[in-house]
Amino acid sequence: MSEQQIITDIDDLKQAIREGVAYGAIDVRNTAETMREFYVVGDEITDEEIEAAHVAELRSEHAPVLLLTLGGTVHVRSDEITDEDGIADAARQISEIGGETIVLERVPDHQRREGDFVAVRMPKGTYEAHNHNHRIVERFGVEVGTYRQRSAADVAA
Repeated sequence: MSEQQIITDIDDLKQAIREGVAYGAIDVRNTAETMREFYVVGDEITDEEIEAAHVAELRSEHAPVLLLTLGGTVHVRSDEITDEDGIADAARQISEIGGETIVLERVPDHQRREGDFVAVRMPKGTYEAHNHNHRIVERFGVEVGTYRQRSAADVAA
């Protein structure tokens, strides 16, 4: 059995992280410590550099999961590929939860107010509704829009 090579270069680490993500071994819950051990990262690379490489390789506006957050807390999750389909799926989920059909309307980010949902693209992973994942969402999420909830009856009137 051959000994694993020590990673001493950031570009090599980023490549290893990309491969780890593709194989499902690396996700948003990994820490610098676990990646240092898993990949045998040399002391030349600091924990801060490991974390920066981790975020850089996972964070994308094209990430496969769309979360709607409310006050920094995950409210609903959609695995739809397009933002439009993800928002429609999220509106359906919120309607089921609340028992009333709602519509989510996009509003300019600068008009965001309390009670508005923030749509965030996240890497593949498990995100529980109403779980306080705000640190993970802040690190790895890319905001893709602000949405305001209205009842379908109000929209139709």
